Amino acid sequence: MTMQVRVVRPAELGISEEKRWRELQSAPPMAAHPCLSLTYARAVCRADGNGRVAIVEDGGAIRAFIPYAVGDDGIATTLGGGQTGLDGLVSSDDPVDLRAVVRRAGLRGWRFSRAPAEQRSLDPYRYQGGCHWAEVRYADMPSGYDDYVRALPRGVARRISRTEGYRRALQREMGEVSLEWNSGDPSHLHLLLKWKSDQFESVRRWLSTPSCRTLVRELASSDNEDCSGVTSVLYAGTRPLSIVLSLRCGHILAPWILAYDPEHSRFSPGTIGWLALLKEAAARGVGRVDFGYGQDRYKQWFGNSSYWVSGGGVWASRLGSAARSLYRRARYRAHPRVPAR
Repeated sequence: MTMQVRVVRPAELGISEEKRWRELQSAPPMAAHPCLSLTYARAVCRADGNGRVAIVEDGGAIRAFIPYAVGDDGIATTLGGGQTGLDGLVSSDDPVDLRAVVRRAGLRGWRFSRAPAEQRSLDPYRYQGGCHWAEVRYADMPSGYDDYVRALPRGVARRISRTEGYRRALQREMGEVSLEWNSGDPSHLHLLLKWKSDQFESVRRWLSTPSCRTLVRELASSDNEDCSGVTSVLYAGTRPLSIVLSLRCGHILAPWILAYDPEHSRFSPGTIGWLALLKEAAARGVGRVDFGYGQDRYKQWFGNSSYWVSGGGVWASRLGSAARSLYRRARYRAHPRVPAR
């Protein structure tokens, strides 16, 4: 067998390996997602000492990169955990013996959480049953904002009309409503994290770790081609009312952390902010705003297209794989639906 596997920290990758990573990212549609970028992997690994990348070579060429975090039990999981919107392989989707890769990387197993359905080489290892699949909605705007809005369902169009009324009321009370596409003011990032921490205890705990706060600041200030931070601020007069930190790679914008001022929730500042962000994103060459996994209402309103992701596991031992398969089959009997692809 000619396949070789090397495990390194992302910071240790050389220039030729960086180039190959970016070549592989330009292949399948979802590979360009900023969460699969080398910039993202390096930033997360600076915050997480357990972060690694497995480099899979075959026939003298790199076929895949697998970013992951390894636990004390020797089992790899999603790099960045629940804060990472997409995971899986960075590859051309050539056939790869992933069980052999896991063994040669010195792992007991590798669990992925949200791997796109287009990564066909993961199909034999995906968990069975619809409960392990999630539909991710996104705003598809290939012809610009106006065409996108015209094609939205009638119910969403009515909601947009009501939101315009809220915007006018907000403007009368507090001053001109405007969007700053990418603020470099660190106080805006601080305010966003405060709003989000006040809203969710899980986020507060995550941000209580200094390395996680450093990660957020690093990605917010990143300006690399494969992953740049965009901190968009909606103002009423001079007061920030809604802030979204997104990660961008080319035509894909992936909102990452978002929150609004609860004091002015009666004006729906979050919805006003989404419409302003979508319009500005389209004007700046963004063709897809990826809302990420989850069932939030705005994703259903403004997402006019979708793709599927799923979890799964690759185990070094076939016996271990069979035992885990039986366990999962017993635990998740309900909902056998698997999406058509």
